[in-house]
Amino acid sequence: MIREQAKGLFRKRLWLLALSFCSSILSAQQPENYRYAVAINTDNDAFVAWENRDRYYSFGLGGAFSFKPEHFLGVQDWFSGKEDFFLTGQLRIEGYTPTDKVVSATQLAGDSTIVFDRPFAGLFYGTLESTHTMKRSFIRTSFLLGIMGPSSGAGRLQRWIHDNVTEDGVFDDWRFKLPDQLLINVSGKYVYDFTPQGTWLGIYGGWQARMGNLYIDTTPTVCLRIGQFNSLNKSVSLGNALLGNSTDWELYLHSSFSATWALFNATAQGRLFGTEYEYALEEINPLFLSMTHGIYFAYRRWALGFDHFFSYGEVVKGERHIYARFDLKYRW
Repeated sequence: MIREQAKGLFRKRLWLLALSFCSSILSAQQPENYRYAVAINTDNDAFVAWENRDRYYSFGLGGAFSFKPEHFLGVQDWFSGKEDFFLTGQLRIEGYTPTDKVVSATQLAGDSTIVFDRPFAGLFYGTLESTHTMKRSFIRTSFLLGIMGPSSGAGRLQRWIHDNVTEDGVFDDWRFKLPDQLLINVSGKYVYDFTPQGTWLGIYGGWQARMGNLYIDTTPTVCLRIGQFNSLNKSVSLGNALLGNSTDWELYLHSSFSATWALFNATAQGRLFGTEYEYALEEINPLFLSMTHGIYFAYRRWALGFDHFFSYGEVVKGERHIYARFDLKYRW
């Protein structure tokens, strides 16, 4: 009798243990939505395996924090019909260099004018972006505030890297960089999904416009995704990984093709108004093409992107440039 009772009690405990285990599995499979995300990103032409010309847009380094507030200064109500909304704050430092970065002692001692195909320029800035998502599109607006010139620290950072990491101190001529000036820019971007039902092949388009004393330009873009991807409003390559959840995962190839009509670029032309800088370009190529090709991945709390950016005729007509970009995000 006692033995039968013990067996019955053991079976009950075994069933309870099994039910508890199944319950934990089911609860673990419930999608977890994220409220915050942090990211680090870096751009450099040194990441390009087959070519490293180290010129024009030479490097970039930044960090970002995204969050989903219930309310923020009324920004959440800017666009009717939105499904979701989040904000992203970012800090970045960027360096721009000419093709020929070495000035000889003879040139410095002589009376001849030193000519660069573009000037040295350093940027340090912060941005605040708002993203409003709709059913098959999203709108992103951004405000930028920063500084261009010696106070950005870009020249010191690049010299330190080349002196201590790559050990090729060839960047002594950052003294020819553009002088300090305050930067203010605003931008808007609209992206629309042409194939919202696509399961392994997706096509979408977008349009971006920027205005201020850093950039004045407008860019239409067509993009292609191949692989396992989420909707545009949750996808890594579009900066919307925060809106994904723990059951969403992505692994896909991504390409984009753009044409930019550029009216002003302060990293090449210096000041929008006022006295022109000695080494600034008087004009830039008004129309250039660009494309990107990369791979993107997201699983659980992590998201990673790596791509190559190709430009043709940006700033200088007929010139091309390639650099690569890494972006790593953690969500919670």
